[in-house]
Amino acid sequence: MARLLATFALGVFVALVSPVGAEWQSIGPGGGGWLWSLAVAPDEAGTVYVGCDVGGVYRSSDHGKSWRMLNRGLGNRYVQAFAIDPAHPSVVYAGTRGGVYKSLDRGEHWTMKRNGFPKIETWGISAPVAAVALDPGDSAHVLAGIGEPRTGRMKEGRLGGIYVSRDGADKWQLIAGPEELRQAQVYSIVFAADAPRTVLAATSSGVFRSADGGTTWARSSDGLPVRRALEIAGDGERAGTFYVTFSDAAAKTGGVAKSTNYGRSWEVVKSASRRGWEYWRIVADSQHADTVYAAERGGAGIFKTTDGGATWARITRDDNVRSAWFGRGLNATALAIDPRDPRRLYYANDMDIYGTADAGETWEQIATDLVRAASPAEPALWRGRGIETTCSSSVAVAPGCPNLVYLGYWDTGLWRSTDGGRTLSWATQWMGYGKAAAIVADPTRPWRAWLSYGGNRGPHRIWRTDDYGRDWRLVGYEDTGLPTGAIFGLTLDPGSPAERRTLYAPVVGQGLYRSEDGGETWARLGRGPGGNLQFTNLALDPSNPNRVFLGLRYGRKDGKLLPGGVWRSENAGRSWKRVGDIPERPRVVIAPSEPRVVYVAERDYSSVGRGGVYRSTNGGDTWELRAEKLDEGWGNIQRTYIGALAVDRRDAKVVYATSVDENYDLNCGKGVFVSRDGGKTWRSRNEGLTHFNVHNLLIDPNDPERLYAGTGGNGFFRWGPAPEAKPLPPAPASALPPDPACTTVQGWRCTAEKRHELTVHDDGFWWGRGYVLARMDTAGHGCRLIKTFARPLDISRSKIVSLRIRGVRADGTPLCISRMMMYEDQGRRLLYERDINLPTTWSLVELPLRDWAGEHFDKARVRRYEFEFWAPYPQARPYELAVGALRFRQ
Repeated sequence: MARLLATFALGVFVALVSPVGAEWQSIGPGGGGWLWSLAVAPDEAGTVYVGCDVGGVYRSSDHGKSWRMLNRGLGNRYVQAFAIDPAHPSVVYAGTRGGVYKSLDRGEHWTMKRNGFPKIETWGISAPVAAVALDPGDSAHVLAGIGEPRTGRMKEGRLGGIYVSRDGADKWQLIAGPEELRQAQVYSIVFAADAPRTVLAATSSGVFRSADGGTTWARSSDGLPVRRALEIAGDGERAGTFYVTFSDAAAKTGGVAKSTNYGRSWEVVKSASRRGWEYWRIVADSQHADTVYAAERGGAGIFKTTDGGATWARITRDDNVRSAWFGRGLNATALAIDPRDPRRLYYANDMDIYGTADAGETWEQIATDLVRAASPAEPALWRGRGIETTCSSSVAVAPGCPNLVYLGYWDTGLWRSTDGGRTLSWATQWMGYGKAAAIVADPTRPWRAWLSYGGNRGPHRIWRTDDYGRDWRLVGYEDTGLPTGAIFGLTLDPGSPAERRTLYAPVVGQGLYRSEDGGETWARLGRGPGGNLQFTNLALDPSNPNRVFLGLRYGRKDGKLLPGGVWRSENAGRSWKRVGDIPERPRVVIAPSEPRVVYVAERDYSSVGRGGVYRSTNGGDTWELRAEKLDEGWGNIQRTYIGALAVDRRDAKVVYATSVDENYDLNCGKGVFVSRDGGKTWRSRNEGLTHFNVHNLLIDPNDPERLYAGTGGNGFFRWGPAPEAKPLPPAPASALPPDPACTTVQGWRCTAEKRHELTVHDDGFWWGRGYVLARMDTAGHGCRLIKTFARPLDISRSKIVSLRIRGVRADGTPLCISRMMMYEDQGRRLLYERDINLPTTWSLVELPLRDWAGEHFDKARVRRYEFEFWAPYPQARPYELAVGALRFRQ
């Protein structure tokens, strides 16, 4: 097989000049990922820094009203700690899992500072920095602690300990001892403000104390009930007074201890009042003695004391925290206080960031803006403030409707925009925590799309929308012929009949499946070529639907290597032939204008392959490797990670490729590249891009000059102008019965305020048509809806339970939780129950009953179903819940 070797070197890139002023623009709902570190600069600008586990550094210069992503020069984007020079606030240090980085211009540019640290590892983490501290009397004196506070785990044999620099981090030296400290993970380091020679460190082995600026150390944990100390804060108004949070990881409990003698001994001043409440973060008011704030990560939020720990009050509650799109985030993972104005505090959690300007009387989320509250007719709309911390998973734009954009994420599912990304609504929050693994839009009917949704790594199921993504109906699951498994790709045959689209779904571990009726039923084409079930993606020849390309990772079975690579079928998947020697994680893309031109991206993931971009000009018979000499443009030959490919529909020689990475000492992602000569030469297209780990790339089917890129930490970006924002055309009438105009229900009984009767219409489905309107009281008491069957409901033949429900607060956020309960006969013997998060729009919650009841559930015993709705927390005011359109297939 012929292989023409080309170069990905920046020095030989053809001059492909982008349009003047063209660059990537961030789009997204704001927030959405794990925020781990916070710091406030001692300046008048309101400068706040936030660090993410995958997104790098974010900075606000206006107390959180807007944010910028600042990753230029940051070689590792897992940021565990910040330190700001109090004498020169523009000097900032970031402690990352890849070492220490320093900025001299408020985070605009970063420089690695690892001289003296262990050698950089290509495939691992050598020195994760969890704490950085500056001597208040000498800012060139810096200490850095090694640790992994989030997990508490480090590679076997890896040392922790503390490093010291005397020249502003240019050179580092590991402090010699004691051995107990060198073996410990270091989570926090604090210099005493009034006695800078005194330094305290919180570690996995308790508190250590130095009396000579960090040169020598001794364990100083007298009075602590557990060994694991997490964070230390000094009371700037009380000489010698410090506070430390501690945790017993096994018992999932902890508390706060206080020292009044520079850390020589400690006394517990707060213990966890509930199992699972761990106090991780703590800060002290620098202007008011005895005022301290402690952050708890189990869901309680922030506690405050004004008497040195004698009494504590919880200051984050549902009635004073203004929530974001995912609800109220009271799980605190980071906490910071403004040194100039201690009434200003900020805390972050695993999704969002909050701020207060009145010492905790009120809190406002500052990652996103609610553009429009939800209503019965429309979902809530959100717009991010520039702090996007999400990881992308899929993207689609509706042909014929460039303003309809679907953005799929890990963790938070699917979002949709009807104005080209300016604002977004959450489409799958009612499906629960999960990943929008793949989405495909119908090529001629923009109101229709299919979604693979489920756990981050599976299993997934297939959903379909017929109204531009507002409602989704489950179509692909076990009872329709599609087995349980991860589905990372969906492919639609554009030449199939519009009313009965043909779709392909490769199910990892199960086989390749096809539907010829728009996803309603599925049949297996085979278990995978060569018995390999490790599917990556599938591509159809637009000129010949019988020609199908399948990408497979290599696999192992019974100790034997199963071949991966690219496989081709000439009979719509009934038989396969391996084409080319491309073993590792291939992704196949066919050029729309010349279907004989096929590109493959190979990811060198485990040294089985070589990585790079391949091209075939004869339909896969032979291949050319379009990369050999790999340097700064793509990384070295061992780490060529190609994440996505896209080919211009007008010209088969115009191809885009993206680079992805792994989060080791150094991130190796290189962003987006474009070639206009079929892959011979490449040029980076990274202007405006803040994250170079790019997993998804889409050329807008309506405008080939507009692209969408999805990153692994800074969400999505758009290249080119936003499409015109205009109303979507009306969708055809839904298959579901229309929502009635009344606000009463016939058939359900509500125990709250209203009771009504109902006539059942049996047309193959059991329909409860109408609304239940319930007004909840401020205590959060809810409404219970009961349906009793005269005969058992045969769940073995019941395909779907659908519930069209809505519950919103005044700010548009999800209102309640729903619980479905199954009872035996007319008694109260509970057989099964399940909770569901309610959507904010009139959406379908539709799941196979087998998911709810399990394989061994005694279906014949069910005589009664109850749906119970209630608020998760007491509310400050009454609110409304509407329920309707429940159906069972019998």
